[in-house]
Amino acid sequence: METHDTHHPTSTAIAYEDQREAALDRTYHFLKSRLPKYLGYFEGLLVKESKTKNENEEVYLLGDFSIADLFLFQTVHGLKFAFPTGMESLIFSSMPNLKSHFDLVGGRENISSYLQSERRTEYGDFLFRYYPELDEIANKVVEEQKQSEMKEDA
Repeated sequence: METHDTHHPTSTAIAYEDQREAALDRTYHFLKSRLPKYLGYFEGLLVKESKTKNENEEVYLLGDFSIADLFLFQTVHGLKFAFPTGMESLIFSSMPNLKSHFDLVGGRENISSYLQSERRTEYGDFLFRYYPELDEIANKVVEEQKQSEMKEDA
């Protein structure tokens, strides 16, 4: 629901355009704090699981491929649709295990085929929506992080 609240933070009965300012603020906090915390949990699980595997073994959340991996893939896939800049610059750049897991699950033959099929429902009017002005907020968060790191290094 937090993802949905980025574009409808006040009410689902009010059009996005009428709550745009609140959406910008909500998205800033979502991309800066909530999303890294939430996905960082899964990054940690994947790091832990990778330590039980040999170097070339596939790493899944529960050891073997499971519904948990599908859940995480679907969530990350939808977030990548809604926030392509945010996912690349904020999440994948700092969570390599999550990125590898996303690529691994998305590369499975049946999943890849489904994603390219006509049976798949496109994102758009539900939980995951793309608004360019909300995705652009990721650039602001990245710039703030860089400035913070520069201050720490000084």
